[in-house]
Amino acid sequence: MALCQVRFRFSRRDYDYFLVTSAGDVIRYGGNGEFVASREIADPISLASLKRALLDAALYHGDVDPMGADPANHEPLVIFLLTNGPHDYAHEDVIPTLGYALYLSRSGSLALSVHVHLEVRLAEADVRSALTHLLQRHRSTLLDVAHEPMDEFGLVEWTIRVSVERRGRSVADACGIAEDITKLLRLFDDVCSIDSSSLWDLVSTGRVDILIGQSESATLEVKSQGYDLNSEAHRIELSQDVSRFANAECGGVLIIGLRTQRRSGQDVIVKLAPMLNAQANIAQRYRSIIDKRVYPPIESLEIVQVGVDSGGWIVAVKVPPQPEELKPFIVQGAVVRGVVEAAFISIVRRRDEGSIPISGPAIHSWLSAGRALMRAGRLPDRQRER
Repeated sequence: MALCQVRFRFSRRDYDYFLVTSAGDVIRYGGNGEFVASREIADPISLASLKRALLDAALYHGDVDPMGADPANHEPLVIFLLTNGPHDYAHEDVIPTLGYALYLSRSGSLALSVHVHLEVRLAEADVRSALTHLLQRHRSTLLDVAHEPMDEFGLVEWTIRVSVERRGRSVADACGIAEDITKLLRLFDDVCSIDSSSLWDLVSTGRVDILIGQSESATLEVKSQGYDLNSEAHRIELSQDVSRFANAECGGVLIIGLRTQRRSGQDVIVKLAPMLNAQANIAQRYRSIIDKRVYPPIESLEIVQVGVDSGGWIVAVKVPPQPEELKPFIVQGAVVRGVVEAAFISIVRRRDEGSIPISGPAIHSWLSAGRALMRAGRLPDRQRER
């Protein structure tokens, strides 16, 4: 995208403020320190020229000394962004805007403000930690993190303010950073550590790079190497890794093609490690193996294979939370001291970053409960259908 310039203009005749781009588009001042522009107009604008234009606007808008051009005393000027709407004039109160904006801070720097609504209460330190690696990759600096309750039901608005490197960058680049921040924070909008649905959206759209710097969790497991599907032991391992999530409370996502490193007792994702020699139908082969070895069949199981720009594939398996009456999910086969035991069964579940075997007493209690239901003639509908 070719960068375009923007300048501040003031009409003495109409006593009107506006910004004019080198493409001839006009962004009018809407009062209260606000300009509103569509993404279509704003995206090509260079951040360097936008800062200069807003500084010029500050001379008229605030208490800035025209001789000294000192921006320290003016009220922040904001550019709200919207996807569609009037291009010549809009106001944030009546036109729905996106959840982020560019503004000229009181110190005179151009910054990005991102607003994210989350239903789960997070510690501010955790939010700062989650954003650290993402912002480093975007050559940006975290300025401030704030949050406040929105209602009595627990909805919280998080406001993230970021200083963005301006050189050679456009408004579209800044919007990309805001969208990545939003996607990352929405991963944690779930009682199960990482929201599987938001995580799946990142994977299926090829944005797994956003996960770099994050830790494995109760709902996320990653592997740097694919399974050798010609090996019986690896086919059992794949089935066990998936069944762990099926037996857990919240389900989860298994991603093959990400490398981790042990840091402070946690496995942290450090880089992409796509499978270079994977076949184009590997997702189908994964599904075939899982369907054959895991019983009962996992409901709404999803498997996706995503190409990586640098070459290779990343494969992800999504296991939604399963009905309790279907548990435990059993894997046909086990590996005992390195030896494949095809006649054995294995039952495991996910807990935190690892897995635990389901104990004999727990299995016995499930069997007893099932027999009691059978005697009472109260089998769940799903079991009757089978």
